[in-house]
Amino acid sequence: MGIITANGGEPGDLGNVVTGPGGGGGGRIAVYHKDIAGWQGLIAAYGGQEPNEFISRNGGAGTIYLHNTDTNYQHLVVDNGGFGPARTRMEQRYNGGGDTHLTDLTSSYNFDEITIRGSAQLSFVTPPHNEHHQDVSLSVARLTGDHTGAIHNWNGTMYLESSTADNAWQVDIVTYADSTTYFPPHIHMQNTSITFNGLIMGLTHITQMFGSRSRFGINGTTNNNDDGDDGVLGTYTFQTLNANFDGSVQLEAPGVQLITSSIVLEDTASLWGPSFRVQSAVLKVLGNALIHSNNLGYGELLGPGAGRRSYWTTIGTGGGYGGHGGSCTYSADLPCGDAGISYGSVYWPRMPGSGGSDCSYQGAGCAGSGGGVIELTTTDLFIDGSVECNGGDAQKSGCSGGSGGSILIQTTSLLGVGSIVSHGGSGRPLVHDSFFGAGGGGGRIAVYYANDTRWTGSVESWGGSATQLERYGGPGTVYLEDLRKNYKKLVVDNNGVSPQQAVIATEYDAGGAYLTDLASFYFDEISLLGNAHLASQTPTNITVGKLLTGDYTGHLHVQNGTKISNLFSSSP
Repeated sequence: MGIITANGGEPGDLGNVVTGPGGGGGGRIAVYHKDIAGWQGLIAAYGGQEPNEFISRNGGAGTIYLHNTDTNYQHLVVDNGGFGPARTRMEQRYNGGGDTHLTDLTSSYNFDEITIRGSAQLSFVTPPHNEHHQDVSLSVARLTGDHTGAIHNWNGTMYLESSTADNAWQVDIVTYADSTTYFPPHIHMQNTSITFNGLIMGLTHITQMFGSRSRFGINGTTNNNDDGDDGVLGTYTFQTLNANFDGSVQLEAPGVQLITSSIVLEDTASLWGPSFRVQSAVLKVLGNALIHSNNLGYGELLGPGAGRRSYWTTIGTGGGYGGHGGSCTYSADLPCGDAGISYGSVYWPRMPGSGGSDCSYQGAGCAGSGGGVIELTTTDLFIDGSVECNGGDAQKSGCSGGSGGSILIQTTSLLGVGSIVSHGGSGRPLVHDSFFGAGGGGGRIAVYYANDTRWTGSVESWGGSATQLERYGGPGTVYLEDLRKNYKKLVVDNNGVSPQQAVIATEYDAGGAYLTDLASFYFDEISLLGNAHLASQTPTNITVGKLLTGDYTGHLHVQNGTKISNLFSSSP
């Protein structure tokens, strides 16, 4: 029942101030024994705790090494008593503060078990004073803990052994750009996270459940086979990835790509990021699962179709992309700024949505961002859940929403009853007067498929809402191409909301969807629904090969030198 401690000292108490001294780091303890099972005392090497709970100033945990000399079982324990650092991802290799380092000059560490608990952060890093620059490796058979700690591989070579459903890792793993990490072929994650960067070796199957999180960074790649994409930073190749029960797959940076044979998202699992590509033979989004890039495009006042501040009032307009953003108003009848404009490709949308405008009453940071970019390339795509790339809603009154982003899908078979959407974000009114924030424009969606006979879901891109209907953002564009029938269809639907201007006077008028990037367009069918208005932003030739359809509420505007050709027949 005794005590063995090598704790760091606590700093002096300067009161509740932001800056001040930090706690001392824990020391190092090594116990060589034949049997420690009967020990009921405390062995601790906690970092010194800052007395006013400024966790950024807590000292890092020390190390406790337990070596059974009879069985040669080597066990490393890193425990900070629940007083972890402010960060769970270290910004500096050697001077980050609050973490624990393995730093001596040995060329390798081999442990049968590493236990990390009490919010401890263990950093494995080749020290700067390593004169011979030899590679340092860490091998561990078991990772145990209390789900609060993490191990960080900065620039060494780390070998991790099995992670099964019955023996799942109990610590988070963070790998960095200069590291190499060998994983077992199949890992099971339960209520833990793995951040992938650097070179990832050996991993082919990932199973996530119970709130587990995988994060894929732009500074990492895999090396599992002879595929030509292996070794390209930001590209990760696996055989299978399955996530359920709140499992989260995050593609952290624009340009990250997953290549797999099969991805299955179930229950409330999610796959998300700002701008990413997924290439998988089979992709299933089941139950309430979600693939999204909501509110992850251009930020406030940013992007080609950014919402614009008013010339003479306090508020601005919604962001534009497939549709123009909504206009702001000073009073019920007086508009006060040009809408965020449309841009990008109807056929191959790969651009983020634009941010809405802020409000001078609220200051910066109150508008919605645009939606990001999602590109899915599959053989069989099954969606019962949702694929979403919506613009962000305004966060405070008087501010405007961001525009929807891009969804590009190429698949052989499209199945399911789910939804594919890229809506604009909503604006919010000022509560004390008649100033109104505006909705963002809808985004752009393109779906290429060869068989959709078992698809009964929805594909939609509406403008974002506002307090007054005429301040809504314009609809986005939905392009559907049946590759087997060679049939090209454009759908524009604004969910029954009329734009502010029934007649398009300038390229900045709010409330419509626009064709923007080509001198000519061909569609077998254009369908205008829900009070949608479709126009071109520059002189354009639009050829409608077969049908102009709708619900008697839509408008096709022919202006700016635009020509409509080959309109063979029409139906309501």
